[in-house]
Amino acid sequence: MESRPQRAHIVPAFPLKNTSNGYQVASDHPSQVGVVCSDIMQFATICLSRLIDIPVPTKDELGRGVCFSIPPTPSCRLSPNTRMADPEYATCCSHCFMNMGEIAAEASLELRKLAVDLLNEVDACDTANVLNPKSDRNFKSSIIQRAQAIIDKLEDTPRERAMNDCIKVSEMTAKQLFNAWGVFQKIPIDGSISYKELASGVGCELQLLGKITTKLPHSRDRGFIVDFPVLVRLAWMLNSTGILKQVGEDAVAHTEKSKMFINDNPDGDLTRIVFVHGMVSYAHFEKYFHSYGLQEPQGRTHVPYTFAYGQPEKNVWEVSLQNPDDKRIFLRSMKAMGMLLPVCGVYDFSWISDAAHSGPADRPLFVDVGGGSGHATKVICDNYGIPLNRCVLQDLDTVISEVAESQDSVASLGMKLMAIDFHKEQPVKGALVYYIRYCLHNYSDDLVVKILACIASCMAQDSRLLIAEQIKPNPPSAHTAAIDLLMLSVGGKERPRQVWKDVLAKAGLGRVDFWTSPDNPHGIIECFKRS
Repeated sequence: MESRPQRAHIVPAFPLKNTSNGYQVASDHPSQVGVVCSDIMQFATICLSRLIDIPVPTKDELGRGVCFSIPPTPSCRLSPNTRMADPEYATCCSHCFMNMGEIAAEASLELRKLAVDLLNEVDACDTANVLNPKSDRNFKSSIIQRAQAIIDKLEDTPRERAMNDCIKVSEMTAKQLFNAWGVFQKIPIDGSISYKELASGVGCELQLLGKITTKLPHSRDRGFIVDFPVLVRLAWMLNSTGILKQVGEDAVAHTEKSKMFINDNPDGDLTRIVFVHGMVSYAHFEKYFHSYGLQEPQGRTHVPYTFAYGQPEKNVWEVSLQNPDDKRIFLRSMKAMGMLLPVCGVYDFSWISDAAHSGPADRPLFVDVGGGSGHATKVICDNYGIPLNRCVLQDLDTVISEVAESQDSVASLGMKLMAIDFHKEQPVKGALVYYIRYCLHNYSDDLVVKILACIASCMAQDSRLLIAEQIKPNPPSAHTAAIDLLMLSVGGKERPRQVWKDVLAKAGLGRVDFWTSPDNPHGIIECFKRS
């Protein structure tokens, strides 16, 4: 039998140690680079260990910086006098990965190259974080792509890919049901709860869930036939993907991934919206397009979402905001979306603050059209010193009434609330700025032209319209393409630059400028009324 390589102690670029705050660079290392992307490094290390025939490092070894059984190369960046006094620390750097081919000939060259690419990307991220702690956002997408490439290479059969699709759909379904039923909320933050107690706490009738039993599926007296409840089967799905954690054989506990679904967390609400607006609609796409033809929806009604819920003659908001709970969930989810897509950083709003002191004191400065809870306006005003009492928040009556009832709403800070239908005449005339954020992607091109024309007709010559939306690249990223499909379900779309220019021109708007950031399709489109 061929022997395995002998074990030596080698680190990646920086030795790691395990602390209460997670893995950190060893404090006595000369680079002194602070916290690194330890979870990613741990993942990359384990991936690479599995690709070549060497022992997988334990968590304890990773905490001490021990990674690979690869001898140091002559060009190692760590000289002998900078090596750790502790012999358990490694004596080399990530440059030594170039030596992998000498001991891992049995691994495919492509897999080894992908693994090295992943570790190099993590190394670059770690280094960049030293110079700019916020720079990891620019690396995240690239690191995920490198890791996904390894997974895709290993899952090299159609059957494996099909089963992974099944896992993703099943996990999303289980999350949605646990979220909707309040199951996540009933699991204690610390410790665990038995499945039977959990079912009782949620208020589910045992006969609806199925027969509760503590017997194991391999119980000798029952053979393999045990009637476990639906609740447990859903929990098993979430246990298997790391959303929840099973404790023993009949209890379950939270993980960090599941805590986003408790205490009205907007991120958990966003996941729920993706399911009820996306997954439910997608399941009906084939029937919808068979009924309406293979073309983009054009109107406010008869879109895939309303078709899926059996109310095609209504518009999206008439269906989705029918009950108060759904309304609150939607508003919270939009807050999460707002945090996901930056409000500030792309466009300089400071000129509005300057204009507030030089123009008429009674002129509305900032009209947030379809602004939901007003989160974006508040962020802009706070960051640029714009008086909130000269701003107007506009949305549907059902949304504005919800904002008005909230004790910590923008109305309590002086912002004016106004119920409108932006498909009709804009009631605020001659404001300095009209701002519309992530509303237009809900509608077809023809409807967007009409919405923008309503705004353009009430603008003064010095008024500006600011549109916060994605400017879709070609080809789009997976994230942008997924949002575009979600918008298709409600009758809308994400638009590339030229389509934006076309709809703006048809609406009577000109002098168009696009303000964007590198590697991010989110942007601000600035335009004026065409004279």
